[in-house]
Amino acid sequence: MHLKPRIKVCQAILGHCRSFGTSPPANQSFRKWYQHLWTTERTNLPPYNHFTQIGDPVLRQQAALVPKEHMASPEIKAIVERMVKVLRKFDCVGIAAPQIGVSLRIIAMEFKGRIRKELPEAVYQARQMSELPLTVRLGFSSIPS
Repeated sequence: MHLKPRIKVCQAILGHCRSFGTSPPANQSFRKWYQHLWTTERTNLPPYNHFTQIGDPVLRQQAALVPKEHMASPEIKAIVERMVKVLRKFDCVGIAAPQIGVSLRIIAMEFKGRIRKELPEAVYQARQMSELPLTVRLGFSSIPS
C-alpha cells in the first residue's frame, strides 16, 4: 500500500518514460536504433592525422591557392601544424595539404641528417641531395607546361 504513492511520484518526475534503457524509443525503428549503437560520430574530419588513400576525391581535384589575406590566419597555421605533425609521424621528406584532406596549395618539406645515414653515399651524391630544414610554402603557382 505504501508503494503506490512512491510510484506516482516517480512517474510524475520521469514523465512516464524510461530514463535509461536498451530498447529503442517508440518513434524509432529497431533497425535504426541498432545501427546507431554501432556507428560512431563523424569526428574525423580534415585535416587528418594520416594520409588520404588512393581514390579520395580531394586527391582528384585541383588544389586552390591560399588567398594572401588568409596566409597568417589561425586556420592556415593549424593546417600547417597538422602537416608537420603527419610529416614527422610517418618520417617523410615532404607532404602536400591534399594528402591530409585539405584542398589548398600548401607543401611542407624537411630532410634531416639522420635520413642521410639511411641512404648509400652514392645515391646521396648522384641525386645531389642536401639537408633541408623545415620549409613550408603557401599558395605557390604551378609551373605552366
